[in-house]
Amino acid sequence: LQKVISYDYKTLNGQKVSDEEMLELKKSIVRMFLEINILEGIRFYSGFTTIWAMHYSQGYMEKTGKILQLICRDENLHLAITQHLLKILRDNADEGFQEAYAFWQPQIREIYRNAAEQEFEWIDYIFKEGGFMGMNADIAKSYIKFLTNKRLKAIGENIVFEGFTKNPIPWR
Repeated sequence: LQKVISYDYKTLNGQKVSDEEMLELKKSIVRMFLEINILEGIRFYSGFTTIWAMHYSQGYMEKTGKILQLICRDENLHLAITQHLLKILRDNADEGFQEAYAFWQPQIREIYRNAAEQEFEWIDYIFKEGGFMGMNADIAKSYIKFLTNKRLKAIGENIVFEGFTKNPIPWR
């Protein structure tokens, strides 16, 4: 945020923004899109999945499950936008973000892995009393591993969880 404020202040006051400042701003923008991609494509799903499991496997929470489906549709639009933007920033030299993307690229897998591991902690909390028919901590974690790999592949990066290429939740 500080980089954006500094950029705005300088441009509004007719001051020159250095190449170094511009690169730092672009790195921040790339990281922001990575984090939005993680939020929309991984983090929301550890909670959604539990509600959907109650709805689809046991018939509970029907209205909540249907509302979450609508919310998920909206999140999937945001996800698609960030995936598309990340590809453009990485691949299109005319945008001027390739160096900024290259800065983050060696860290992207670890950033996504860390996000998944944080979700595992949340899943452990949700299921601390045990699972229910059709859902438990192991299934939910497998789904997050599958999603993490799927989200990485969608932006052209390598997966982090070997062997998690098939959706473990057949109804989703």
